[in-house]
Amino acid sequence: MKKFLLAIIILLLNTHLYITASSVYSACNEIVMIDSAEFYRYRRESLQYFNTIRTTSSIDSVIEIATKNKTLYFESDFSDEYFTQYSYLGEYSDMVLVLEEDYNTEKYFLINRLTSKIDTLVAKPNFYDDKILCVENEGTDCNHKYIEVWKQNSNGLSLLSRLDIQQCGVFVIDDFYLNGNFVFLKTANNIFLKYNFLNPR
Repeated sequence: MKKFLLAIIILLLNTHLYITASSVYSACNEIVMIDSAEFYRYRRESLQYFNTIRTTSSIDSVIEIATKNKTLYFESDFSDEYFTQYSYLGEYSDMVLVLEEDYNTEKYFLINRLTSKIDTLVAKPNFYDDKILCVENEGTDCNHKYIEVWKQNSNGLSLLSRLDIQQCGVFVIDDFYLNGNFVFLKTANNIFLKYNFLNPR
């Protein structure tokens, strides 16, 4: 009986690993090399939504965000062991952006004042119409580099795509933008790529 259960567990584990690897491979297949002319032809700049007007209070290292339903608090911890720092980055309409940093990582929280919903992003959001593009910072100490594409809706955000670009052999990104169904990328060694995030195979 024990051998049978062990065989089932191994089979499930291998199936999970196969599905995960297949998903990564399929997503990487949607990345194609382009020339610099195409990269610059379709270039779009991110909309500058967040202003620098401070309407959110910060007292004693605590950031206070008032929403329709409740008040949210982000409290920094400056101890050596648990160092975590929160920074208010701005707001637009009913959205507030807060950065969380520790020694090795960073997260961005996009807070909807109307619903109190908090969406966690891997990088500072870049806005293109109703979509948001996030490309993980080079400075984070981790073994992945995520690209996220989100769609804005009345309740907050919904994730359209999340890809670890390092799994596709891309490690350092110098420039990027979103246009239509494509994320355009420029690597540190001047290789130009585009990724169809809405067409997984």
